[in-house]
Amino acid sequence: MEKLLSVGEASDLLGLKKQTLYNLSSAGMVPKIKLNGRLLFSPSRLEKWIEQHAVEPVFEIVGR
Repeated sequence: MEKLLSVGEASDLLGLKKQTLYNLSSAGMVPKIKLNGRLLFSPSRLEKWIEQHAVEPVFEIVGR
């Protein structure tokens, strides 16, 4: 079983402020786990979430 991340650890991993992660979590926009009143995050589920929400560039800038 993988180690679950706290809000602080998950926000560091994602490069977000803690409040932003709380907001995303409250809106149901990010996968989370509530355990004994604590908000926790699975690193593998966060990685999958990032991959699913990645936006590919529309075009390449040529000559740079």
